Amino acid sequence: MIHNFIDGLAVGVAFATGEPEEFIPVLVAVIAHEVPRELGDVAILLKSNFSSFQTIMCNGTVNLVALLGGIIGLAINTLDEASKMYVLVFVAGNFIYVAADIWRHILKSHTWYGNIIEAVGFALGVGIMFLLLLLETGEEHAH
Repeated sequence: MIHNFIDGLAVGVAFATGEPEEFIPVLVAVIAHEVPRELGDVAILLKSNFSSFQTIMCNGTVNLVALLGGIIGLAINTLDEASKMYVLVFVAGNFIYVAADIWRHILKSHTWYGNIIEAVGFALGVGIMFLLLLLETGEEHAH
């Protein structure tokens, strides 16, 4: 629930800026990581003998917390820029914590070559993000 709340908070704060170049990347990032995570959550619930109805109700209830985070994120728009920055830093810190925790568990559970494959995949993902950043800053300088 906390993760979903923070996702909603991130989207709400980004949307409240009114700047598409700030909102769209946040929305794409949240969707990109939520779709596989939600599919995993549904698979875990179904594998744990939840009925389809129970799965939808449990997962849906947890996901509604994102709406609350989004509403609070939009309300933060009335705060000064420094306060908004603290909220965004809080959100980013939580994402980094979750990523570090996932890596800690991943590296314990595989063979050495599995770890290398995952590290290469991670490096590829980071490289793609930097490439997108370079393309974005290149477009700003072109205007």
